[in-house]
Amino acid sequence: MEELDELILRVYNGDQDFTENELNDLVTEYEDITVDTIEGGDRRWSRNMETILIIEGKYFSIQWEKGLTENQENEFYDQPIEVSLHEEEIIYTKRTYIAVK
Repeated sequence: MEELDELILRVYNGDQDFTENELNDLVTEYEDITVDTIEGGDRRWSRNMETILIIEGKYFSIQWEKGLTENQENEFYDQPIEVSLHEEEIIYTKRTYIAVK
């Protein structure tokens, strides 16, 4: 295992005692280990978000609320949790209608 900084090592080891500032740093400052950011539905003042990190082959999810105005702060909860990657191929048909001359 390469040398990991202390915050990343805590995530990897399953620590659940992160401050909101530490969680904010994980989703904004560590682009090199971020593999996905999923936007969920909007609420009145915030948007549901999920950021997926990969550390030494393990995936971790941080769920949070993104403030939608300059007055709303991002909010974080007891995170991150280890998750596993599941992929499935979905094939669909798109139907459109084109005007006939």
